[in-house]
Amino acid sequence: MLRFKQLEAIEVNHAVTTRAGGVSTGPFTSLNLGYHTGDDPGAVAENRRILCRQLGIDPEHLFFARQIHGCRVEVINGSHRPEQVSSIEADALISTEPRHVIGVLVADCLPILLADTTGYVPAAVHAGRRGIEKGIVFTVIDALTRTCSLSPDQFLACVGPGIQQSRYPVDSDTARCFYTALGTDIPVSEPSTATCHLDLRHAVHVALIRAGIPVDQIEHMDICTAEHTDIFYSHRAEAGVTGRFAAVIQSRSSGFQLLHRSRHMD
Repeated sequence: MLRFKQLEAIEVNHAVTTRAGGVSTGPFTSLNLGYHTGDDPGAVAENRRILCRQLGIDPEHLFFARQIHGCRVEVINGSHRPEQVSSIEADALISTEPRHVIGVLVADCLPILLADTTGYVPAAVHAGRRGIEKGIVFTVIDALTRTCSLSPDQFLACVGPGIQQSRYPVDSDTARCFYTALGTDIPVSEPSTATCHLDLRHAVHVALIRAGIPVDQIEHMDICTAEHTDIFYSHRAEAGVTGRFAAVIQSRSSGFQLLHRSRHMD
């Protein structure tokens, strides 16, 4: 498992998993954490138990939502159960319960872990092309600030491995929609053709800054999933038949008192 320096510094329990150390076989070898991939559900369940042992938590405190490449944020509190949250369509989770570990599943999309600088209010974000285009970064930071009455400059943002620009070709219409939504010019990497390459990492970085996160509080784990399928799963590089790795995070303590009610936000 990999960890971010910023989150380690404030003693937040978190991790970015790799594909090593699990029990899945074939294209899902070996620590596949996604049930929706076609892998043996029993193997996925055991892989999640392995992750929980490594994190030092009970499996009943590990939460993943049903990701749909949207921009809905769900706030998880002490009354939620994993099976309940797994059916909720959301691409970002915020936790108000210290026992809970929240996470997102990815295989080219960018996982983002957010926490206030004291480590009490964490969020996990699934940021793919469509989610970025729909404003998932701005939505989750707005939800965080409203949930705990903090300003964006009081949060750390850690962006995990994902597909790099050179490995993400799209048609010019897709690129135009993406960059227009972000309010930036289209960086056409091959101007003589209709092909563009999307830079998801740069788009997320710009969105975090525009949302109010100070640049020195943004940390990137700049590793390409498509270039390193020995370490990570890659939907594009592996023709859609692959597993999912995760980025997960837990609140540092129960000492922080929330000032606003916990509820889902669209």
